Amino acid sequence: SGAALMDVLEGAKQLCPAPEECTTFAWAGLRFDRPVGWETGQLGRNHGWLEADFKPVMEFKTAVVRGRFSFRRHLKQLTRGSSLRLEPRDLPPTWQPLLSAFDTRGFRWQGPRLGGDGLILHCPVCRRATLLQFYRTGAAASHAVTTVLGSFNDHGADRRPSVAVYDIQATVPENLPLAGFRFESGRFELVYGDRRRQLTLWRWSPADTALRHHRDSLRAFARRNGLPADPGSSGPGQRRDQGLEWRWPVRRDWRDRLPSPFRRRLAPNVFRIWHCQASNRILAVRGDGPIEYEVFAEVCRSYATVS
Repeated sequence: SGAALMDVLEGAKQLCPAPEECTTFAWAGLRFDRPVGWETGQLGRNHGWLEADFKPVMEFKTAVVRGRFSFRRHLKQLTRGSSLRLEPRDLPPTWQPLLSAFDTRGFRWQGPRLGGDGLILHCPVCRRATLLQFYRTGAAASHAVTTVLGSFNDHGADRRPSVAVYDIQATVPENLPLAGFRFESGRFELVYGDRRRQLTLWRWSPADTALRHHRDSLRAFARRNGLPADPGSSGPGQRRDQGLEWRWPVRRDWRDRLPSPFRRRLAPNVFRIWHCQASNRILAVRGDGPIEYEVFAEVCRSYATVS
């Protein structure tokens, strides 16, 4: 029951069962340690859930709030148009020191089939409000929940990585916001930036299957998947860090002086692709527009696959 779960949580004293069992989860401005057995479920721009054994264990929704924040209004919005029943309750004593940096409200929730315990966090520094709902399943054990809460944060310039979902992680500068993403079987794509400049990250899997149909291996695969249709004078690609890199000269003409809505697509700047043989993945990063090469190279260094 929900009461039993809360009682167990109150007696929990260990934030993480073992360092090697905790991996980082980072998405939508949130970052926390992901307990062993918990996997990325499904993601939206500002929400998502994690699962264990194909069952949901945690759901989150987050947004930066403009103006005055009201816990009461947000709890009403949670139940509006849904069949959820909420019962406010105090946080367990063991949760309180973990969340001292936030204004918090706890509650118990019950839906038609599933229920659990949750809380709303509001950070007075960055003004982000986050809803966390823990499902009443066996995987939502005391040490797992306190692992999440004890490591939870929603701002900070030095947080690395800035994205860590499924089997990838990377650190992208805060001034390049997430503009779009697609997670498909065998192919991930994340786009950061705006109309002036963009960084695109790809991941393909499994690599051996993806490369099987390309005579020139990684070079041919790159030209079919990550490079612009007209590579121009970028050359055959230079070898770098177990992969290949293409760079384009800066090209300026009258179209670059047009207002943003009338400009052509962003001019390619630099593209790097490499084969992670240990994980059987292909990773790639492309910069379009005036992306500084040092920024691009740092993102490439941070981009990796994780188990």
